[in-house]
Amino acid sequence: MMVGHRVDELAHGVGLAMSECGMVMVRGRYTGYGQPAPWIVADFVRMEDGQLREHCDIVEDEVTRENAARGLPVFGDVFPADG
Repeated sequence: MMVGHRVDELAHGVGLAMSECGMVMVRGRYTGYGQPAPWIVADFVRMEDGQLREHCDIVEDEVTRENAARGLPVFGDVFPADG
């Protein structure tokens, strides 16, 4: 557990999950972990013979409305401050 963090505040919202030929990709938003901006995370997992064989992820701070190049949120239909 992170210092100053409450587990009951941690949330993960899944925006997309895909699976094909043993590869799984899950894209979502993490909030409530004590950082100023939510994280947008894409996890990639490869399964083989029922076991985890490979994992990598991409993590980035969610962009604010003011910093969005196209004026659109990275995840979902609204910016976190709007929602």
